[in-house]
Amino acid sequence: MDDSGSDRLYPYYILTTDALPIGAGVREERERLAGLDLTEAERARLAELDSALLEEVADREGEVDASVLADDVTRDLNRWWWHLGALRSGRYPVALLPPHLERAYRLTRGEARRSA
Repeated sequence: MDDSGSDRLYPYYILTTDALPIGAGVREERERLAGLDLTEAERARLAELDSALLEEVADREGEVDASVLADDVTRDLNRWWWHLGALRSGRYPVALLPPHLERAYRLTRGEARRSA
């Protein structure tokens, strides 16, 4: 049995854990998942995979294809996966990230954790 969490998450799992450098298709796959009605278990696994992606992107030495770091400015900022370049450079408005990603992002960038 694989570690993807579900068949619906499997393509994103591959793109965020096995496909280095992270490249073409990861943003489109994340967009597809955003449109699905996921189970609680799937949402929890998606949060883990999102964190893995964000950590790889935020790490300046992370293996991320340059094409993925070209932000799509036509996309809503709440869809953070279209703004990976801004996340890497520190220009992304961190408050727009889901709470679990905001914490991971701040820790990855070495910033102090914001008090609750």
